[in-house]
Amino acid sequence: MNRAHAAALWAGDGSVLAGVSAAALHGSKWIDDTLPAELIRTGTARSPSGIIVHTDALLPDEITMRDGIAVTTAARTAFDLGRWLAVDPAIVAIDALCNATKLERADVLQLADRYPGARRICQLRRVLDLVDGGAASPRETMTRLLIVREPPPPRDAGADPGRAGRPRRRVGHRLGAMAVGCRVRRQRSLAKPHAALP
Repeated sequence: MNRAHAAALWAGDGSVLAGVSAAALHGSKWIDDTLPAELIRTGTARSPSGIIVHTDALLPDEITMRDGIAVTTAARTAFDLGRWLAVDPAIVAIDALCNATKLERADVLQLADRYPGARRICQLRRVLDLVDGGAASPRETMTRLLIVREPPPPRDAGADPGRAGRPRRRVGHRLGAMAVGCRVRRQRSLAKPHAALP
């Protein structure tokens, strides 16, 4: 949070805190304090160590005020996080942002429709498909992702769903086994020595 305030003071008028810095000001938890501050401003992207400057397009309705500092709205913040971060960290960050602000995915998708040619827009849409604002922690988010991504177990071709998953006996197999058993018993009977007739 202190780094975000320092970045805003350094950038001056015309700059807007964005990304993880905006998420922190919106009340997101579990923000790594060691991450660089992020902001959007027009002109040069040069910045000192510890600050990342983006030059993305930004419209007035995508800006709000927090603690007297201009920051991107929750929807615009999620829009940027989903493109600027890798997939899993983006899902974790947007889960936390949605949990803190009650942001809806539909709000972010509206921005995706507004900027169809934005860099990494396809990744953003994939991220939003996996976002759940009900997650209470990064660990809960990652556990959910493991479950969602785990392939279902292969279905046994001989299983009968109506028999609670028990293997279904095949009629042909049963009759074949009976035939084999009959042949074995017949061969054993022929092999026994017979008593001589009087």
